[in-house]
Parts: sequence; C-alpha cells; structure tokens
Amino acid sequence: MASNFVENQDQNNRVETNGEDIPLSPSVVSYLGVDTFIAAILLSTWDNVVGPKLCHVWYGNHVDSQKMKEKCILHVANLTGRNLFDDDGEGEGIINYKLLLLPQHDVVINCYIFRGCLENGRPTLYAFSILLPTKNLDDFMPIYQICETRVVEVVAKFRLLQLKEFVTAIQNIYYELKAFVLHIDALFNEKFSSAIEISDTLLFKPCSREETFFLERAITSHLQTCRCSIVIGGDIDHVNLMIRTLAIFNTEKELRCSRIIQKIDEQVKQSYLPDLYLQGLLLKLEALPIDDIARSQRPTTIISLHNGEVYRTALPDQQAAITQGILGIDLTKIWTNTNISFNLSPQMLTIVEESAWLIEEFLREIAALPYIEQIRTEYVEHFKQKIDTKTCALIEFIEAERKLHDTVNIDDIKNYLSIRRDSDLIAIFAASEYYKPGLCSWLNGQPSYRGYLPSGTNH
Repeated sequence: MASNFVENQDQNNRVETNGEDIPLSPSVVSYLGVDTFIAAILLSTWDNVVGPKLCHVWYGNHVDSQKMKEKCILHVANLTGRNLFDDDGEGEGIINYKLLLLPQHDVVINCYIFRGCLENGRPTLYAFSILLPTKNLDDFMPIYQICETRVVEVVAKFRLLQLKEFVTAIQNIYYELKAFVLHIDALFNEKFSSAIEISDTLLFKPCSREETFFLERAITSHLQTCRCSIVIGGDIDHVNLMIRTLAIFNTEKELRCSRIIQKIDEQVKQSYLPDLYLQGLLLKLEALPIDDIARSQRPTTIISLHNGEVYRTALPDQQAAITQGILGIDLTKIWTNTNISFNLSPQMLTIVEESAWLIEEFLREIAALPYIEQIRTEYVEHFKQKIDTKTCALIEFIEAERKLHDTVNIDDIKNYLSIRRDSDLIAIFAASEYYKPGLCSWLNGQPSYRGYLPSGTNH
C-alpha cells in the first residue's frame, strides 16, 4: 500500500507518514488569515524521482489548521499527485477539473490540474486542490463555475510567476489566493436565502410613466447582458426592490450566485464581487470599480437609482475578448514588473436608451391585471416561457441555416422570430447563451452579422 508523504524542503528529502500524523514542515505551510468555509488550498506536483510531492498548503486560518489533520493533507497530496501521474496532460494551456470525495476524512476536493515547470525548467503537471468539509458541498456547487473561473486566472498568474522567478512563485501567489478565498467566501455567505415573491417587486406596484420607462430599459438591458446586473443607489430598500424585480427573470441556480444588500453588514454594502448575476451597492457611478466589473465573464448592466439611467459594459459577443484582453494586461504587469496604466472610467460605459418591444408589451399587459399574486405570477411565467420558446426557435433556425449555407442572415432571423426591434433580438441572443454558450461569438464572425449589434451611445 502506498504511503503518504511530504518533502522536507529544508533537508530536501521526503518524510514517510506511515499513517501517522507527522507535523508539516513550516516551509510548506501558510495561513491566509481568512475565516472561511474553505479548510485549505494545496499545491501538489508529480516528480519523476520522488513521486507525488506536496509543494505548499495554505490554511484559511489557525482554527482550520487544527481541524484539518496533517494525515489528511498528506493523503490528498499523495492522491492528487498520483492523479497527475495518470493524467495525459492534454496541452500546455489546458486545465482539467476534478471533484473528489473522501468520506474517510469527511472532505471534498475540488482539483485543478495544469502544466507548469520544475526549478530546472523541465515541464511537469501541478494541481491546485481546494479542500472543504463535506457538509458544505451542496452550498458550494452553485458557485462552482465562479470558483473555476477565478482559479483559471490564479493558474495563469502562477505559471507566469514560475517562468519569471521559480523560487518566489509560491510566495508571490499568496495574495491572489487570499483575494480568491475572500471572493468565494462572500458568495457563500451572502447569496439569496429564499424564493422571490412577486408582491416584493415593482411588478406588483403601480408605476408612473417615467418609472415604467426606466423599468423597461432596466429589464431590457438585464436580459441583454445574460441576466447579470448591478443596482446602485442610496437607499437599501429601493436598491433591494429593484434587485428582486430583476431576479424574477433569473433562474434559481443564478439566484444562488446573487445577493441583496444586507443591512447588518456595512462592509458588504460597499464591496463589488465579480461574476455575480445580481448584486446591489450603495455607491455612486463614479465610485464603481469599472476595471473589476469589466473583468467579469459575462457582460454587466449597471442600473443607477441616483439618476435613473441604465448602462452596460458590453454585449455577449464582445465580453470574451474584453476579459481576455484585461487578463493579458494583468500578466504583462506581472512579467515586466511595471504598473501599466489601465483605468476604465464610467464614461466608457454605454447608455441604454432603447427598450425591447417585448418588455414594453409585457409591462403594459401586467399593469392591466388585477393586483392578485397568483394571476401576476402566472403571467410572468407565461412571459418567461415565451422568451424560452423564441430562444429555442433561434437556436434551431441557426443550426438549420449553418447546415445549408454556413452563414446566417439577420433579417431572416428577425422575420422567423417575428421580432420588431434590434433590442429584442439582442435579448434573445443573450438568452441563447444559457443553452448554447459561445453562439453570439460565433455569429459575430459571420459576414452578415459582423458589426450588427448596436453599440449604443457613450456618455
């Protein structure tokens, strides 16, 4: 039976555990100083001479270090190390993801395998492993995708740090891991706690014409940016009311990656978290971290209750290129050790001036209904089914056209879906990303589609 071990980096030999709890060498242990549900993060590798090797372990805090026994840490390092040996290593830029359950240790391992290098420059496989108690698995799964996105960025920076100066790479990745843990922990603790009732939204309240015009643009842009929005304002109740209204159009899974403002936590009110679907901030537009918002994997709508304006960062077909460009700048800053100027201002956002006809019709018809929760709730569900039907029809139409012509004509799509405005078409395209990720990016490369999506007006 294979024994678990850790290399003593001070003496450059490995220590056999033989099932016993042997303290880890201080040189391979760090504390992030964060009270988090994540028990530890491990970095392990495969060495052709000594086999599986624990490079470093980062504990959330000292309490976690006492709960997570060394024997468990070494067992995980041994297990992931041997998985690296068995992994075929698909390519230099490929990251493989694994979710492992260890009932004997009551722990779940979220493992990210990637290709890095040893001190002599020879390539080898590494693994970042996130350890959390089994009891937290159900709450962790909804934010798994966000976790995956953030770890990919950490891996890219770690690989670059290895190439730049191998001996300091582990030390320098500390702050990236701490920021990652703070982000994931906030998502874990601040998600929506209950279902949204229509009586708690603007869809159950009489609105003036001006308020309706603002709501039309807010919902339209929310749908156009893949149901990802930030609401800013000066009053907690008003901000949360708008968030609950937009939440009506999000799935239950998406709401578990969203949050409302908590009155009991002043710090949470002011902190932006990337890649949430919905969140509220008690900030003005000028105080928003536009750089961080642009890094999100999805485009973002910004709804300002201060001035009644609606903004967006990009459209679905543009966001991937923007995110890759920003990550490229981050990596360049690490490699050159320079502070490259990269400051996005609110003036670079797009003002949303046109609402979708589908939304105008929806709000007009729901306003005519009696103020009975069941009736209005059923009408909202009917409208969401209508959007889904058009989305599925769009995907089927595009797939059929691709087989026949390998190109898609926008006018044909609008006629087929009975769509009146460009803003309606953008909302349907964005909805298609839920079923067919990357569809908008593919369409943007088609001659009949390139440059079609309106960019709006910059303010």
